[in-house]
Amino acid sequence: LLSGGAKLLCSSAVHLARRFPVVAGAAGIFLVSIGTSAPDLVSAVTAILSDQPCISVGNILGSNFANLTLGFGVAALVSPFKCSKKIAKVEFPLLLALTILFVLFCLSGGMSRRSGILFLAAFAAYLFFTFSQKRAKSECGGNEIFIRCSETWTAKKGICAFVFSTILLAFGAHFAVKSCCRMADFFAVSKTFVGFSLVAFGTSAPEIFVVTVAAKHHRHDICCWNIVGSNLINLMLVAGICATVRPIYLADINFLPEALALVCITLISCCIFRTKKIFSRACGIAFVATYLVVMFAAKG
Repeated sequence: LLSGGAKLLCSSAVHLARRFPVVAGAAGIFLVSIGTSAPDLVSAVTAILSDQPCISVGNILGSNFANLTLGFGVAALVSPFKCSKKIAKVEFPLLLALTILFVLFCLSGGMSRRSGILFLAAFAAYLFFTFSQKRAKSECGGNEIFIRCSETWTAKKGICAFVFSTILLAFGAHFAVKSCCRMADFFAVSKTFVGFSLVAFGTSAPEIFVVTVAAKHHRHDICCWNIVGSNLINLMLVAGICATVRPIYLADINFLPEALALVCITLISCCIFRTKKIFSRACGIAFVATYLVVMFAAKG
């Protein structure tokens, strides 16, 4: 439900962008990033409303970690790629700064409603920056790899598909959070680990699917934009909405191992793309292996 809903949401979003050319230039890849982050949003909000902040925060940390390790790793195994200089100089440092800020909030006991509003304001500013920059137009081509048909949907069909995909995501998030809570109790593992691993992997599936298809078609810009954009959205929009809906209290929950793993892999990714021209298959193997090692260590 989560993966299918996200795929349909991506298609409907891009079709609607074609119907409304005022946002068509910048909306292509950015709307795909929002669409692939939709499972994270509904899962995290559902967990918060179900009084499970550990699953919500674990999902955000784990999803961003899976996006970087598995997303970049699988894409590089399919086809080595490179990141544009502007993403390496602007988006990656911003992602690193927001990751550290979010981790500091988590380790200091949680996020207040004021912190959530601050993150939402940062998202609004970044959204304005993205849609106002001419560079977005040159990096948003190639949406046809996500849409098999060459015809543009009507506005009515696009809106109906968008609403239906939202319903699929809502049900998928509800079942995912409830079942993972029961699995955590049955297998006597922490809900933090469940959110960081199972829920996060499920909500990261759309990003991994998108970058795999993009790498297969040698669309390196989409690989980088989708992963970095999705992680930024998870931090600013998902975490911001969660904290605004209900303040996140984590006084008795330890996120230190997961938080350090995310900060380290974000820093490593930033350094790789700023110093190397190509993200090679060797880097891809190392990133996938890192994900497996961290999951095994977190379980232990």
